[in-house]
Amino acid sequence: MPDILTLDKLPDYLQEALRN
Repeated sequence: MPDILTLDKLPDYLQEALRN
């Protein structure tokens, strides 16, 4: 899983795709 700083820069749908 990418670090939180990377996730913070992504759109919500990409964050969800990476978390699941």
